[in-house]
Amino acid sequence: MVRRIEKINRNKHTRKTRNILLIAVEGNNKTESIYFSSFNQIQTSYRIQIAKGNKTDPKGIVEDMIKTIKNEQIDLKHGDIAICVFDADFGKYKSAQIDDAKLLASKHGIEIIISNPCFEVWFIEHFGYTTKNFNSNAEVIDELKEKIPNYTKSINLHPLIIDKTDIAIKNCKKLENFHDSIGNIGMCRNPSSEVYKIVETINNKQKAF
Repeated sequence: MVRRIEKINRNKHTRKTRNILLIAVEGNNKTESIYFSSFNQIQTSYRIQIAKGNKTDPKGIVEDMIKTIKNEQIDLKHGDIAICVFDADFGKYKSAQIDDAKLLASKHGIEIIISNPCFEVWFIEHFGYTTKNFNSNAEVIDELKEKIPNYTKSINLHPLIIDKTDIAIKNCKKLENFHDSIGNIGMCRNPSSEVYKIVETINNKQKAF
């Protein structure tokens, strides 16, 4: 009976005090999961949830997200947000895979956030603006370790960089303008990260997409 009442209340949009921000990441990427989950400790705008799924390719992750939205009754029409976070990487078919994922996501109200070549670009931009074109994900990690020598995929960086968040947002927007100014599109936007849009959404309590 309790579950029935909760379901009815949810359909009437009275089931929560905070909207849900549901985030899906690629594979077993602990970095992203740890970083986004840590926002639950410092803000009350959204309840951050990391979506679970079995698929690892971009379109498959979106397909899993669609199922999660239905199963968890995520209400995208009344303030909940669903986001898939992808790395551009250097895979031969990754660009086409992301394009397919974007097409499917757009039909279901799911946002797609890209970091090029990988998520750690977002961290690097906390320490200064750079337009350096990275040749591998490993090169990005090496660059980050110059800023944070003990960096690993399982470390929670949030406490170390939270005071630099505004700098990172500013630098990532500056990067977007840089790529726009020289006509870079898609996978050519190296380096770049759209993660700032998620952070702005959380900080400002409204979608920044």
